[in-house]
Amino acid sequence: MGSDVTVWLSFGAGLASFISPCVLPLVPAYIGYLGGRMVAGAGSGGDRGRFGTLLHGIFFVLGFTFVFVTFGLIVSAGSIALRGAIADLQQWIAWVGGVVIIIFGLHVMGLLGQALAWILNKVPWDKLGSPGNTLRKWLTGLQNALYADTRRQMGSGGHKLGYLGSALMGVIFSAGWSPCVGPIYGAVVAMAASGSASLWQAGALLVAYSLGLGLPFLIMAAALERTQVIVRKIQRQMRLIEIVSGLFLIVIGILVFTGQLQAISGLDLGGGGTATEATSIEIGPVETSDPGGIGVGADVGLLAPNFVTQTPDGEVIELQDLRGRPVLINFWATWCEPCLEEMPDFQRAVDEHPGQLHVLAVNFRESAEEVAAFAEEHSLTFDLVLDPDNAIGRLYGVFSRPTTFIVDSDGVIVARHVALMTREQLENYLLQILP
Repeated sequence: MGSDVTVWLSFGAGLASFISPCVLPLVPAYIGYLGGRMVAGAGSGGDRGRFGTLLHGIFFVLGFTFVFVTFGLIVSAGSIALRGAIADLQQWIAWVGGVVIIIFGLHVMGLLGQALAWILNKVPWDKLGSPGNTLRKWLTGLQNALYADTRRQMGSGGHKLGYLGSALMGVIFSAGWSPCVGPIYGAVVAMAASGSASLWQAGALLVAYSLGLGLPFLIMAAALERTQVIVRKIQRQMRLIEIVSGLFLIVIGILVFTGQLQAISGLDLGGGGTATEATSIEIGPVETSDPGGIGVGADVGLLAPNFVTQTPDGEVIELQDLRGRPVLINFWATWCEPCLEEMPDFQRAVDEHPGQLHVLAVNFRESAEEVAAFAEEHSLTFDLVLDPDNAIGRLYGVFSRPTTFIVDSDGVIVARHVALMTREQLENYLLQILP
């Protein structure tokens, strides 16, 4: 699937959280807690051996997974809803999310803390009066929030609750250790909120992060005696881990900010063919005719940038040749669930307005065979066209799919819709462009 890359990135972020400087010291307490559970279970005739210990480890991981996924989905749901209501907000969300992730990377590397300490110590705050004191209090609060240690040690209070107690310990971990996992987890939430087209995609990233964080805990639950030596070796390399983790976040932040993460997540990593093999032309932008001097661009009120593309069966289509009737330019992919949901409504609109409306569905980097099979499976008769190198997507500044441009009969963009388009929204757009 196209989202495999971002899922693996999130999984790697979870692993990076585990070896962060203040999560790793939790390991001895965690091992002690599980050891206590093993002894308590054996003494009462309950859970015995490694399997019982592993079950407690699983419930511990489920506890913090529930909190991390729930919070992330709430943030992502708000982001997706805003993107659907305000099309231009998509780019701003990507920019803000990218900057936030980069800041988290600097924080993990320790550079942000050094900068805050230098500012708080060197700036003559008293000479700045009341505004200076207010800013100093704000920066001090930020420093405390980022670097305060709110970790809760794991005691034996959960023993009486059995597996529920282990799950509760996981919940406590997620809440009390937020300064430790917060920067990297926040980066994953920002990535999910800015780049996911649906809650399913966002949820996949959040679950992958929790699995990456939880897997080492499960391994330790299955092999308590052997893991302590490994943990001590990892702790000796802590500064290197901080630098590598911070650089990892900074790279992800740059990709999110520039919109390139979406392109990377759509690469076919399985080695299959691409649409390039089936094309007989160079798909991408071509010169746009602008006799009225309106201006050309992907913003509302400008002429839609001209491009040439091709259907899976080889028919060449140039956008400018479609002037004279309204066009819906839809950017989609077969792995995009919201894209699948809105396709029947596009087909219905074409059937209800024969000869009056043209739907041009621009596929993202998939082969002609995949696009043709998709059209046949879903009985789609409008034009599904190829974009093997994402040249058309870049031309229109598309950050996520689905994204739809509503173009009137003169070739002017009247609206841009990011995320799933409902039937009611489609009908309202058609009222603006149909005669």
